[in-house]
Amino acid sequence: DTALFPRSLSVTEIETLVRDPYAIYAKHVLRLDALDPLAAPPGAAERGTLLHDILGRFAIEHPKVSPPNALEELLQRGADAFRPFEAAYPELYAEWWPRFQRLGAAFVGWDQARRSALGEVFAERSGKLQIPLANGERFTLRARADRIEARPDGSFAILDYKSGQPPSPREVFAGFSPQLTLEAAMLLEGGFEGVPTAPAAPDLLYVHISGGREPLKERAIEAPKDEYRSVPEIVAEHRRRLARLIESYVA
Repeated sequence: DTALFPRSLSVTEIETLVRDPYAIYAKHVLRLDALDPLAAPPGAAERGTLLHDILGRFAIEHPKVSPPNALEELLQRGADAFRPFEAAYPELYAEWWPRFQRLGAAFVGWDQARRSALGEVFAERSGKLQIPLANGERFTLRARADRIEARPDGSFAILDYKSGQPPSPREVFAGFSPQLTLEAAMLLEGGFEGVPTAPAAPDLLYVHISGGREPLKERAIEAPKDEYRSVPEIVAEHRRRLARLIESYVA
């Protein structure tokens, strides 16, 4: 029943809709949620949430400049967040905590290097994009951006932290991973709370925060060598394709 199709989805749910339409139907129409295994220990999803929370809170507290004791503060935030795991899941703690220590040191150096060219960092900002439908209704695209950077020249960048492997630029250009491009469209239309409207398409970067041998690694979304479209063109195209996709479900 297309009347039951949700009129509001997040950018991550849009990625799911592109890859597996039935998952959205099961969740929002049939109201079915996957059950977690009984007594399952925390896994990659919980670790990713912890990392996002720690890095997000740090940037929220320091939107313009990094503090002189940045590494000490970040590691203390990490120690506080991981402490409950030390007694409850000692094996996980023995793996996760050293990885965070490596990530913390890499993150502070990376953050300080980037901030030298920035005006302000907007962390964990919620956004909305209203898409009018042919039937007179509106569909709302929702997002929560990990990090939006504003530069003194008026340009922007949108960054997304990934504790797992980030999508490749080819996946983004093919339309399978439109999270950052749709967040860019949202920024171009002034959809993020407390963030100025971008005058041009922002730079898009995934940041792999594994804490492993290479604790932190940037992956900029740039056009593959055999791609004729630019990033701004892909942002506009994904915005148009989203509107057509939603219309196909609610028409």
